[in-house]
Amino acid sequence: MNQTLRNAGHVRRYHTLQTIGHQTVAEHSYFLVMILLELTNGKVSAELLKAAVYHDLPEVFTGDIPATAKWASPCLVQSLQILEDLFEDEHDLSVALSDEDKLLLKFADMAELVMYSLDQLRLGNRNMMDVCVRGIDYLENMPFVSVKAVNMMNELITEMEKFK
Repeated sequence: MNQTLRNAGHVRRYHTLQTIGHQTVAEHSYFLVMILLELTNGKVSAELLKAAVYHDLPEVFTGDIPATAKWASPCLVQSLQILEDLFEDEHDLSVALSDEDKLLLKFADMAELVMYSLDQLRLGNRNMMDVCVRGIDYLENMPFVSVKAVNMMNELITEMEKFK
């Protein structure tokens, strides 16, 4: 295996927030795949699985750029996209997904963020409440993915309400 891609698994997420422990890209990708398997009753396509595993690998090159920095700078987002595309091309990571699979991947990615935030809240880390709320808001404003996704989102909302 390419060592650069293996190293991507060690990139720390949420490095600008105080967390109890930390989450790596590898851990995030694992849980993302588990969510996709649940949402699809285990019938997730090989291309979607590859996309789930690959989606944050460019962060070995760019680091995990905080969402707040991306929101503040559209130029940063454009530059980051160019760097990510170059990295994906160099390492042959491009995956062709249907619109439905792109939506499913985005839902699962955000649901994983909410689940990690809830884990932190359960441990007493109130720093993650804003992240959790923004994640739930994002999920609520996404186009319909599936009944299972709606049920999952409602469970996440119910769990979050316990910490408000």
